[in-house]
Order: sequence, then C-alpha cells, then structure tokens
Amino acid sequence: MLQTQADKEKLATYVINRSWFIAFSVAFMFGIIWTIIGDNSIKLLFVSIAFLFFLRSAILTEMSAIALNEHH
Repeated sequence: MLQTQADKEKLATYVINRSWFIAFSVAFMFGIIWTIIGDNSIKLLFVSIAFLFFLRSAILTEMSAIALNEHH
C-alpha cells in the first residue's frame, strides 16, 4: 500500500514514464514501418530520433519502477 506522499509521487512518476514509453514505442514502430516502405533520409532521421527517445523512456521507466519497489 502507498503510505506516504513520497510513495504516491513515485507512483505518479512511474505512470508518467510508462505512458511516455508506450508513446515512443508506437512512434518508433511507426518510423520503422515508414522507413521500410520508402528510402528517404528524413525517415531515417525520424527513426533515429524516435529510437533515442524510446531508449531514454525505457531507462526512465525502469529506474522509476525500481524506486517505486524500493521500500516493498
């Protein structure tokens, strides 16, 4: 159970990070499919940027999940 305000904030942070992870996962998959359809440097740039945001959000989600379960 969430007992303190800090635990509630950790849960909120985790939920936000998870939402960003899902959004960037969809953007990354869209970019991969879009790049496969045609060959264009802008598409490759989009996929590269989407991958960086996907990776960053995955790391932040994992870190916030670890922080959330630290006291349990």
